[in-house]
Amino acid sequence: MLKGLIFDADGTLIDSMHYWMEVTPCYLSERGKKSSKELERRLFSMSIEQGARVLHDECGITESAEEIKNGILEVIKGFYKNDIQLKKGAYQFLSKMNDRNVPMCIATAGNEVLLESALVRLDCMRFFKEIYTCGKLGTDKSKPDIFFKAAHAFNASPGETVVFEDALVPVATAKKAGFNVIAVQDSFSLNDELEIRKNSDVYVKDFYDFQIESFLNLLEAKERVCS
Repeated sequence: MLKGLIFDADGTLIDSMHYWMEVTPCYLSERGKKSSKELERRLFSMSIEQGARVLHDECGITESAEEIKNGILEVIKGFYKNDIQLKKGAYQFLSKMNDRNVPMCIATAGNEVLLESALVRLDCMRFFKEIYTCGKLGTDKSKPDIFFKAAHAFNASPGETVVFEDALVPVATAKKAGFNVIAVQDSFSLNDELEIRKNSDVYVKDFYDFQIESFLNLLEAKERVCS
């Protein structure tokens, strides 16, 4: 029995990952500095705090690491507030699940304030029971804590919950913890596609590609086998 859906945000629900690649060149340009593809790739995998220290130590930015962090957030804030869009079919899918009274929440490693600004603009905040963040929980998605926390809000077991993710680590983490996992394709995760497919129940190109009825039938079949 399906009791709830848990969605990652960046790269899964919203098409935001490429905007993070633009943060470094925009930030440095505003300060009369030049970026490089190598630097952008390095910073992409870091937290904002780690990236701020690199910009301070290696790029001649004289502001403190905290000031750099706030400057980066100001740049990305504009993208979330004005530019970032939903992944294809996401709104229609969320609306359909809402009409069915399926509880939904978000479990993200991202920034809640930034995410809310995008979801409000995109008329999607109303679909979600709660937003859980790794920052607030003091964890990351190499551990299943955030998924368990979200499932608890539905009073559901992992087997009664579906997790939507785009990246290999959280896909594998959720699957290993017993959740049903839908992997949503994102261009920044294509290098891991084979492993993502192996670690998920279903792999879709976008939400138009996801056949909910077929998946619900699969869940019912799994439940019968386990009972």
